[in-house]
Amino acid sequence: MIVFNVGYYVVFTYLPTYFIKTLRFSNTTAFISMTTASLVALFLILPLAALSDRIGRRPLLVTGALGFAVLAYPLFLLLNSGSMGAAIAAHCGLAAIEALYVSAAVTAGVELFSTRVRYSGFSVGYNIAVAGFGGTTPYVATWLTGRTGNPMAAAFYLMAAAVVSLLTVLRMRETSARPLGVQARQAVGDMPR
Repeated sequence: MIVFNVGYYVVFTYLPTYFIKTLRFSNTTAFISMTTASLVALFLILPLAALSDRIGRRPLLVTGALGFAVLAYPLFLLLNSGSMGAAIAAHCGLAAIEALYVSAAVTAGVELFSTRVRYSGFSVGYNIAVAGFGGTTPYVATWLTGRTGNPMAAAFYLMAAAVVSLLTVLRMRETSARPLGVQARQAVGDMPR
């Protein structure tokens, strides 16, 4: 869940301010970029989630993490090119990668736990990742940029998060085709008809 959260907060929280403060675009341009990137993610998540039901969660998680690891720097270069159209396209590219990862991440995370502890197990891990990496991302990215003087610092942070998540996903077993388990069958059998 590290790149899930770092990616989300870079794309949807940090970048609108980045457009205004670093790139010196207008508030309107930042709003247009944010709206467009959000629409890209919105339209991609459902078909990608359906795809994860067909081919599995791991391929989408690996591709999403690799996408951030390999493309965050080039997309930040595009953001910083000085062209409003290029910056919006880069923002949308980052949103598409986030949608790719998000479309399978929550389902895969829930499926890692047995039915007896599924929601409590997932919620603890997910919320620790949100608190530790998600909510802090805009601050870390701003601090790294200020400390290094490099406007690309957020890209490096995103790439590091992607590598950590990729290494984790590569060790994870595929969860999509596994039955929910005996507890789920018992729960269904115990339900009133």
